[in-house]
Amino acid sequence: MPAVDATKTVGLISLPGAMTSLILAGVDPLTAIRYQIVVMYILLAAAALAALTAARLAERALFDDAHRLYVAAESGWLTVLDNRDRHLTVTSRARLADGAHVVTVDPASHRGYYPLPHGSDGHPALVAYQPSQ
Repeated sequence: MPAVDATKTVGLISLPGAMTSLILAGVDPLTAIRYQIVVMYILLAAAALAALTAARLAERALFDDAHRLYVAAESGWLTVLDNRDRHLTVTSRARLADGAHVVTVDPASHRGYYPLPHGSDGHPALVAYQPSQ
């Protein structure tokens, strides 16, 4: 969103480099403004394309073979979301323990493993959780 917000103030608050250089070189100011708008739209499109590419590549790493996304919060809540037809629905939710984070999910059993800084005996522990089907 910062890239979109930056396009609203081009030429109003700041004088971007391309436009200023063109004006100082003697080019008509309206032509310089047009060039600057084109440059800003190219930068905006590049940022949007980079974000889309990163999201699509990360999607493969975030979801398991059953199209599930495991989200563990610092508060200890685990939420398992099912991604069917590009729509996320909550399939399971559990309170594990404070500080539980996802380490890995077994692709065959869909069991998640979560480290705890302090288990029931006060020492670090690893909790396994099987979400509901």
